[in-house]
Parts: sequence; C-alpha cells; structure tokens
Amino acid sequence: MKFDVVSPIEAIEVIAVGTNIRNLAYLQMNTPKRQFAVCVDNTGYEASLIVRRIYEVLPDEEVAKDELLRVVDESGEDYLYHRSQFILVEFPAEVERALTVA
Repeated sequence: MKFDVVSPIEAIEVIAVGTNIRNLAYLQMNTPKRQFAVCVDNTGYEASLIVRRIYEVLPDEEVAKDELLRVVDESGEDYLYHRSQFILVEFPAEVERALTVA
C-alpha cells in the first residue's frame, strides 16, 4: 500500500498493536479513561510538583486505599503523593488528547 503525506503529522496515538485487531470501536470503548489532577499543595515536593499544574494520574487501586495517588510528576516518572495535594479533574476528550500528545 502506498500513502502520500499531504500535511505534517502532528499527533499519533497508539491504541493497540498486533495482528488480531478486528474491532477498533470495541478497543476504544474498553480503553481506560485517563485521569488528571491539578496540584494544589506542593509542600515538601517543590522540585517535583508545581502548584496549579495539571498532572496525569495512573490507576492504582492498592495505593488509593491509603489516600494516595500515583502521579507522573515533573521528573516524568510516577510517584506516590497524598490525595490532599491534588484536585481530580475531568476534561472533554479533545482536551485530554491535547494533554497526552506532549
């Protein structure tokens, strides 16, 4: 198959890989929704968290029991922070895509 590039490619999102992918709609429906939070308190973590910045929160049911969130911080790695340091927020799908393209 031959394709011509008609404009710059600005965003690529891998939703699945492999040879047995048949139902894209089903995969998209069952992909967990990304979660985001705004930092409201960076006390003790000034180098890792910036107040009023949006961070991605990774799902982790075990740590949630202890009121912790697994947050991808300024280092680009995920660390545990107390839930009280953040406010969980929801965005329209278009905004979520824009936040995850970086």
